[in-house]
Amino acid sequence: MDVCFANKRYKLVFTDHARQRMSVRDVTIEMSIAIIETGTVITKERKGRFWVYKNLPGRTDNSVCLSIVVEDPNLVVVTALINWRPNDED
Repeated sequence: MDVCFANKRYKLVFTDHARQRMSVRDVTIEMSIAIIETGTVITKERKGRFWVYKNLPGRTDNSVCLSIVVEDPNLVVVTALINWRPNDED
């Protein structure tokens, strides 16, 4: 499946670790797409790596955050977190 991130289309790929964390944290692929396409983006120190997070309706454990890496033509979801808060330094 494809996803739009930073005005570009990528093939969406999930690591095994991300799939495991998503399962434990009740984060679906559809939620992941919504987070990536409409969430708040924070660039990590290393180029091509990002935190993307969003509050999702009906969840009490917001914000839901994905750690992603751009490996063109892929957008790789590395892990999923809940109750995530960005650092004040970011």
